[in-house]
Amino acid sequence: YLADRGMANDSINEFKLGFCPTSFSWLTDRAKDSAYSSEILEACDLVGRNNHGSYYDRFRGRLIFPIRDTMQRPIALGGRLVPGVFEPENEPPGKYINSRETRLFSKGDTLYGLNLVRDQVAKDRNLTIVEGYTDVIGAWQAGLRNVVACLGTALNEKHIRLVKRFADRITLVLDGDDAGRKRANEIL
Repeated sequence: YLADRGMANDSINEFKLGFCPTSFSWLTDRAKDSAYSSEILEACDLVGRNNHGSYYDRFRGRLIFPIRDTMQRPIALGGRLVPGVFEPENEPPGKYINSRETRLFSKGDTLYGLNLVRDQVAKDRNLTIVEGYTDVIGAWQAGLRNVVACLGTALNEKHIRLVKRFADRITLVLDGDDAGRKRANEIL
């Protein structure tokens, strides 16, 4: 899937992309003999619990995008459903999902990729904001080291305060479809 999307191995490694198998319990099964209990995995929002009290992998069948803060610390995950992994009638809901918001992670004040580009952005004081994870990775592969993405939310005041620490100029590069134009107008 990643090769079909044009992602190079270097980018996969740089962004630490992963995949969660389709099993409901792949992660909890592996954690049984580790220091990470199901309760810890649930607190980290890696697994959920159904009405019967059983744990299930939240990101199953998804390409995993680790989300890091500006100090390189992992604070959340984003997951994109990989097409064709499930039969359509068995697909979990949501093409994209993020970890739930915590004291460490808020979509409204986190920019995907800023951890990797912050030093370059601080030098040239320009930042480009795109729509998604793969847009950031594609720009990275093209040699652009000043590109980040919002995480499913419009650019807001908290983002602007964060950006102002590194950049004086922002360029928006959003999709040209109706949703992209609407989002650009909201941001402006």
